[in-house]
Amino acid sequence: MNRPAALLVCLLILGGCTAPTATGPAASESSLATQTPTDGPDALPMNESRVYHRVAAMLDSDVAKPSVRTVDASDFGGGSFGRMDPFVGLLLDADAARDATPAAYYESDAHRVTVLLYDGIPADATNRSELEATLAHEYAHAVTYRDEQYRDSMLQAGGGGTTDATQVRWAMIEGTAMYVSDEYSERYLDEFDHGDSIAREYHDRNATWRYALGLYRFGGRYFDRRLGPSANLTRVYRTPPETTEQLIHDYPPDSEPPASLRVSVAKTDSLDAGSNRDTTGKLFVRDLLGAYLVESRAADAAAGWGNDRVVTLWDYGANESNQRNYLWVLRWDDGQNATEFQRAFRDYATARGERVGDDAFRIEGEQFRLECVSDETVAVVVGHSGLVERTRVASENENVSVTVSASA
Repeated sequence: MNRPAALLVCLLILGGCTAPTATGPAASESSLATQTPTDGPDALPMNESRVYHRVAAMLDSDVAKPSVRTVDASDFGGGSFGRMDPFVGLLLDADAARDATPAAYYESDAHRVTVLLYDGIPADATNRSELEATLAHEYAHAVTYRDEQYRDSMLQAGGGGTTDATQVRWAMIEGTAMYVSDEYSERYLDEFDHGDSIAREYHDRNATWRYALGLYRFGGRYFDRRLGPSANLTRVYRTPPETTEQLIHDYPPDSEPPASLRVSVAKTDSLDAGSNRDTTGKLFVRDLLGAYLVESRAADAAAGWGNDRVVTLWDYGANESNQRNYLWVLRWDDGQNATEFQRAFRDYATARGERVGDDAFRIEGEQFRLECVSDETVAVVVGHSGLVERTRVASENENVSVTVSASA
């Protein structure tokens, strides 16, 4: 994949959705080149109306066809990862993909599909089938965002403000378009499998791109497993997953609920805890580890996820650049799963940075300390070395307490 889909941050900025492209040989069809950005029915070197009407027929919709334009990628106006949560961005190494741009995106307010040109090639596509699948993906967004039979229930599927809940919501949106583009590929593009190309890219990409592509891979697979040959998308929206664990494994929303986990921080005159308690979720753990470990090992290390919390620790006694620090507490199904995660996280941290002590690492200028809190609970403390070394984490079942001793 030359230009994968942008992360959900980009989706929020654009007010629409993006579509990934796929890996393939060098472009051999010169007719793909579109040297001048243009609007209208000839924006792409293919029959756009035919693609749209096929998608609309698959979804039994009479929504009007959106306009299509092409824009040079150099004019896109910035990368896609600039507004990521700081903790999430730090662990994923978002700076490595900060200048990334999407292949295409749909803007719901303008009812318009924009396809980016890379050296004159729409969506950086390597062949016509790849470009057609990308366009079908965007047209699926155009229909489902505009057609009332899909729009309201789709946008309400998934909820909550955590990283895990946000990934579920966007996986439902992107999973819808992936399901449609996969069905389109199967019917009309015999030599191209959109879902398989995304799965390959998910395995091969860095952590930030895995975080983006996981929405497509697991979202599309979730719809495929729930629907089979049926296209009754609204049935899936009625009982959406509530966690990325349920999304990955196609569990019903009342199965495998998150384990109980409460984190309390002893505040002092110089230490405060942020009010927002994030949950990153199982898919985040898998995205993170899989970029540095063998995919099967990353999946195994994330398998026993029970719940997690991210707490921001504000050290007002430190200089301004060191005031924001983090505590990431993860509860696992059992001791074996907790141990497997610890081993995997050590290898992740070693691959990204350097070991500076027993279960202590330095990554991107930040100190990391991995701590076994109990048989089932693991903590990762992240920040400036003084606070990390002074932080102590204790656990009694699902209740985790955090204290930070005063600096010398």
